Amino acid sequence: ARRWYDALPLQPSTWTGFSDAIKARFCSVPSELIRVDKLREFVDQAFKIRDKLNVQGMQGYTAKFAQLAGEVSSKYLTNHGILELLGRGLPSRMAEIVTKENNKDPPKPLHEVINMVLARATEKAQAANTYGSASATPASAAPINLDAVSIAIKQFGCTREEAQQYLEESEGWAPHDTHGNPPSHSNSSSSSVASSSPTYSSNEVEQLIVNALSRVGAGPAGRDRNAQSRRSVPSGVVKDVPEALAKSRMEAGLCIKCGIAKYEGGGKGHNSRTCKAPVDKTTSAAEGRKKANF
Repeated sequence: ARRWYDALPLQPSTWTGFSDAIKARFCSVPSELIRVDKLREFVDQAFKIRDKLNVQGMQGYTAKFAQLAGEVSSKYLTNHGILELLGRGLPSRMAEIVTKENNKDPPKPLHEVINMVLARATEKAQAANTYGSASATPASAAPINLDAVSIAIKQFGCTREEAQQYLEESEGWAPHDTHGNPPSHSNSSSSSVASSSPTYSSNEVEQLIVNALSRVGAGPAGRDRNAQSRRSVPSGVVKDVPEALAKSRMEAGLCIKCGIAKYEGGGKGHNSRTCKAPVDKTTSAAEGRKKANF
């Protein structure tokens, strides 16, 4: 990269120029188009829940948007195009701010427009908390607490029971933790779970949105991305499969229980919770990968 930079006949003097030059040299056209498609897909998915976002939700959305937009060269998406996409995923009242700025030529940089949107959203939220009331605030504009189940229902049109099944703390949907004791599960009724709506920090809201948009119900591709995020392996499997063998199967992307099928997360995927085969205590990971054809 340094040799390439030193050989440039005219070295860029701005960050934008340098970014465009290095992407043009080291990024292929298909890679750029994939980045554009990824940004558009994220916005299209966020559009479905945009009027449910409070200030924290907008912070999460704009942070992820800025990250994805920063990976796209200006040759493939102009500043006007980026702002148009930004507004599409924001609540209607905030999208108007973006549209107004986008009508200017040239428009303000993305980070400045995002700061304007978040500042205005914060002002409105503070005013509503100080002076407003529930009856004086339109339902579409009222901040809400986002929980993962509600996001999944809104995003994918599934029932609450299906969303809870996708998001329950079972193998495939929780942080990597397979070496401790299986966590105990609460005996509370589904109605009490359905009525809960916890409040999250901005970072947690961002993670919920990203998870809901890119992981829940994402099909085989979504399961592959999270093949190594396993937790709560049934106690019977933990007891019967030797620890070293279970670890090697996990690292190989195999079902820990049978050892001959590709691991898939969730309540409908193939994993040690859903596997119907008897516990296999001897088949090595290498043999299992051959039988699983990958």
